[in-house]
Formats: sequence, structure tokens, C-alpha cells
Amino acid sequence: MEVMLAEDLFPANLSIEERTRHWIHFFSLFTPLHVKALNSILSLKRRYSC
Repeated sequence: MEVMLAEDLFPANLSIEERTRHWIHFFSLFTPLHVKALNSILSLKRRYSC
């Protein structure tokens, strides 16, 4: 999932400013349920990477 978000949705050929705008817009569409799911995923990732 991380690779898809980082590379497919926000290609490296975009400037940093453009990527930042895309990320902000992308996350502004999240509902509280999306945020909860993302937090769970990130929490699991942290737990497994330690």
C-alpha cells in the first residue's frame, strides 16, 4: 500500500510543491473511519518493524 501511495498516486516527476498539494487534497477527503483505518495500519507497521 505504501509503495502504491508514494509512487503511483504521487509520481517522482512531480515537484515537491505539487506532491504536497496532492497529499493535502488526498487526506482532506478522508472520513474519520479512513483515519482510524490508517492509524491501525501505521500502528501495525511500527509494531512489525521493531
